[in-house]
Amino acid sequence: MTKLKLKQIDNFKFLEDGHTYELGGKLLTGVTTILQVRAKDFLKWWTVKLMWENLTGKIEDIKKMNEVEYEELILNAKKAHTVKSKEALVSGTIAHNWIEEYIKGKIEGQDVSDKQFPEDLNAANSIHIFLDWEGQHEVEWLASEVVLPSILNLFAGTIDFVAKIDGVMTLGDFKTSNQISEDVALQTAAYSILLDENLLEGEERPTQRVVLRIPKAGMEFEYQRIDTELEFDKQIFLHLREIHRWNLYIENNFKVEAKVKLQKND
Repeated sequence: MTKLKLKQIDNFKFLEDGHTYELGGKLLTGVTTILQVRAKDFLKWWTVKLMWENLTGKIEDIKKMNEVEYEELILNAKKAHTVKSKEALVSGTIAHNWIEEYIKGKIEGQDVSDKQFPEDLNAANSIHIFLDWEGQHEVEWLASEVVLPSILNLFAGTIDFVAKIDGVMTLGDFKTSNQISEDVALQTAAYSILLDENLLEGEERPTQRVVLRIPKAGMEFEYQRIDTELEFDKQIFLHLREIHRWNLYIENNFKVEAKVKLQKND
């Protein structure tokens, strides 16, 4: 749903079941997939921390275990980060979907003041924090979940929102994570590329990028303007796009050839 005037794009589809984008029957790489090219060293330390937390305080239980039980305990601790991620993903998705429907309702002129909250307490808490933030600013919602392709650079993405916030044309992203990653600068730069390519000529362009972090616990939200240089961020994102293309090239050619050679040698 959008009030923005966008170009008509033929044969472009977003497939929700696989979260993939197609243009003329060909897959386009998503923004988040491209950003995964960047190494995220903090994740391995977070994984180790969760494993340590999962094992701490269990020495007496371990003493009573046989070898099979002990190995199962270690395996579960090793997978603790996947459980944590899935739990956070569920609540975050529920909150995100509610906010998306709320914004779309506002754009359509609906009365959303009595919109029912989800049963998931973490998601409901995120939504309360979002509404607190909205009430403290003058917000005119212009677009929500805008799915756009870049025909020039062969990628696509979904923009969380475009709005006038306190009179400033703004491109923004929602996060329900515990912290804001620097990736959001590149992510919103990618979305800016998509808007530049798809907005009709003469349409007002966003002059600021923001991220709104709505945590699942606590009462504080984080509204942060992204102050890195936009044109530089765009260049870096497009370089990452090329690195991703190179990775695919290696994966689909040289690694396949090496595998075939190994099979022949066997």
